[in-house]
Amino acid sequence: MVHIAPAYGEDDFQIGKKENLGFISHIDAIGHTTGLLSDNDVYVFDYNQIVIDRLKLEKKIIYIGTIDHSYPHCYRCHTPLIYRAISAWYVNVESIKDKMIANNEKITWVPDTIKHGRFGKWVEGARDWNISRNRYWGSAIPVWKSEDGDIMVIGSVEELYEANREFGQIYKENDTYFYTETKQPVDLHKHFVDQIKLSKDGKTYTRIPEVLDCWFESGSMPYASKHYPFEGKEDFKFPADFIAEGLDQTR
Repeated sequence: MVHIAPAYGEDDFQIGKKENLGFISHIDAIGHTTGLLSDNDVYVFDYNQIVIDRLKLEKKIIYIGTIDHSYPHCYRCHTPLIYRAISAWYVNVESIKDKMIANNEKITWVPDTIKHGRFGKWVEGARDWNISRNRYWGSAIPVWKSEDGDIMVIGSVEELYEANREFGQIYKENDTYFYTETKQPVDLHKHFVDQIKLSKDGKTYTRIPEVLDCWFESGSMPYASKHYPFEGKEDFKFPADFIAEGLDQTR
């Protein structure tokens, strides 16, 4: 008998997906059990002993042993970590992989071994890109969601202002946008825009909690540095004639 937990490790997840084993996540965001596992709110590593005690009581256990092995710990608080599957946002990279491989053939790499080596191999094996992060700081993913699952993607401060008109949390003065409550210019960081509600077709939308992977921001640099597409369309050129970056940056 083999224990498989598709929600708590990549290998198990892939096996579960292949064999259609189902998916149960019964540990919350702070590592405590949920109602799916226990009526009590218990720290997951304390729950081990509860299970052992119950198996002993029900006489369903033959032997209990411990094997020491290396285990990941948080480098900040030194508590043990646990893999836990969560919902995330992805860029569908695999759908454009062939185009990426073809475009790589048009690039002159220095040293040239990178073209079909480290970078070329990486592109050939590229998978869909998880661009969302569950952190309290970062550039907010500009997606708002209604209770019925409909989403609204916002592309500018002007769009944010227009979609927020019903709630009046933003006002415009001399082509500049301000928060109504604080009178401060609109700041797009998470802890500000999370408060902004939007409306469409009688439905209220609130922002999803995730922030962007910092590499997504890095990849946006050529556009953002020209304030594209809001201005600079005339002289905008991408890809550039010359890029001098570390390989992590070019990816």
